[in-house]
Amino acid sequence: MSSIQLPGINGTPIHVFGRLAWSRANSIPVMVTCGMCQEPFDVEEARDEYQSEFGEGVDYGEQYGGGACADCAISDTNSNYNTGLAIVMMNGDADYDDEHVQNYL
Repeated sequence: MSSIQLPGINGTPIHVFGRLAWSRANSIPVMVTCGMCQEPFDVEEARDEYQSEFGEGVDYGEQYGGGACADCAISDTNSNYNTGLAIVMMNGDADYDDEHVQNYL
């Protein structure tokens, strides 16, 4: 297992190793928790699961920066995609599906 570096508060990088994170300002490791569900999670596992769900077209690091577990990140991305698709349908740029539009708008 390798460590990854994420942007931190006030430019201080945060280093993540599995479920633990620390910065140079705070040498005490802390658990990485999801910013959405507040559950602890392993950043590398979340990144791998997210990337296997969406492939190379969407990058976990760019979208969530290690701040969301895989379940929340995948759910959020799917929701954003479906909301966007509903808007495209409303604009007439895709075949209209009333059930989809009603569910996501």
